[in-house]
Amino acid sequence: MLAKRNKKTMKTFILSDSSITNSHGFRIELDGMDLSRFDRNPVMLYNHHHEQVIGCWKNLRIDEGRLLADAEFDTDDKTGAEVARKVERGYLRGCSVGIYIKQMNEYEHGFVATKTELLEASIVSVPSDAGAVLLYDENNEPTTFDKVKLSFLNFNKQKINNMKEKQLFTPGIAEMLGISQEATVEELEQALCAQKQHIDELENQIECLKKAKVEELIDRAVVEHRISSDERETYMSLAEKDFDAVQRIIERKPKVESVASQLNIVGSEVKYDGKSWDELDRAGLLASLRAENPERYKQLYNEKFNVKL
Repeated sequence: MLAKRNKKTMKTFILSDSSITNSHGFRIELDGMDLSRFDRNPVMLYNHHHEQVIGCWKNLRIDEGRLLADAEFDTDDKTGAEVARKVERGYLRGCSVGIYIKQMNEYEHGFVATKTELLEASIVSVPSDAGAVLLYDENNEPTTFDKVKLSFLNFNKQKINNMKEKQLFTPGIAEMLGISQEATVEELEQALCAQKQHIDELENQIECLKKAKVEELIDRAVVEHRISSDERETYMSLAEKDFDAVQRIIERKPKVESVASQLNIVGSEVKYDGKSWDELDRAGLLASLRAENPERYKQLYNEKFNVKL
């Protein structure tokens, strides 16, 4: 009889199942459960009575969303031996965890304890359901779910109010972006994206204008024989880096009017009249048009690229 009483009974229990909503109305996310304190002292209680330690839990593990442990009973203890006997015969099958809830969220399907700490696990005679649980507060005193829920609801409400009090941006920034000062983060992000797109378009237009300005300067210099056509690309590259310096160099060079150009002054308008940008480009007349009739050149440029020079 004594030998039998000293025998330790090992049986695997489901301490907690993350798929089950308990009788309090919430379920526990096991991924967010802190087991460190419990691992140091894995006591097994009877009906959550701290003075009734009837054994300890071995091989604590999480398997397929369930917290499992093996019950090792203290059969030298009268209550432990009696509970072990009833478990062995199938009279006691219930188990319940005692936890402290650190964080809880509310979703459409109910409350979820996302961060908890396991304090103890008990064999219980009448579990409320398969997800039975006893709640503790920050002082390790038993508490109710209503108190826990009220605490977290107040905390979340205060958190939302604090976020509302913090302005995402000043009235001046809101006005520049063309949005309300009460705009959401998503609306702010959309406004910033639109602003960036507008800036990119302006930068592209500026680059086009700079390039056209450089081309006009160099092409005119070639037409006026201030530089040779062989020097064109070199001066283009230099002007893109320092337009003002290249312009000063070119202006110091003497302008040479060829006899042919002087003879063609009168008929220059006829040469370009009625021709489109592409036609003049194919005929190689864009550079001379820019030098001889810059206004006509600007008009055709605007029509072609929809960018004003």
